Amino acid sequence: NKVLFMFDIIHTLLENPLFKENVKFTIKSFKKDHKLLAQGELHSDVYVLLEGTVQISNQSKYPKAKLYSHIVNLSGNEIIGEFGLFDDLPASANVIAFTDIKVVEIDIPSFRTFLENNPQIGYTILLSTLKTLVNRLRTTDELILLHY
Repeated sequence: NKVLFMFDIIHTLLENPLFKENVKFTIKSFKKDHKLLAQGELHSDVYVLLEGTVQISNQSKYPKAKLYSHIVNLSGNEIIGEFGLFDDLPASANVIAFTDIKVVEIDIPSFRTFLENNPQIGYTILLSTLKTLVNRLRTTDELILLHY
């Protein structure tokens, strides 16, 4: 399971002394309806959802689309805000707690530095993130085809 793979990797990292020493991270809990990420706003953290469910939605730039479009709900063991590992652009969607949630909040700049300085771990993390993104893209493609 690709999702559990990322979950297992993060849990292994949380026990890694080098990770703990070099990467800023915290485990946080949020109540239902908390906005974790806001579309169009810069963010400096990536999250791993440990418990609960978040709803991903976006505000369309196109006049004929609904004002807010629900994309997907993600449950525990998912990575959120992962685009920030690859670019320094604002969040591409809103991420709102659909239930009470618990996350690992990881500082992107210190995480990037850690991944660069530890290429074997970096490769594993980036490969797992890429697999997650590809899986989400395939699911999105199927949903788009259902609407045509």
